[in-house]
Amino acid sequence: SLRDNSGILLDAEETKFSMGESSLFLVNSRELTYLNNGMKSISADAKYLSTLIKQLNNTGTLYTLLKSQR
Repeated sequence: SLRDNSGILLDAEETKFSMGESSLFLVNSRELTYLNNGMKSISADAKYLSTLIKQLNNTGTLYTLLKSQR
């Protein structure tokens, strides 16, 4: 996923920084990209779950599922 890939790039940039081959600016830039991608992923998951719940509610399935959990 996009978040996993940006995490790999962040790890590589931190390794380069520890060896003196990168700058703090580049590490911070990779961190920001990683965090932004994480937020996008969480937002997409939340939208998906919201849509799924609405669909289940509209078809009456949500009520049946909740009733069976009691």
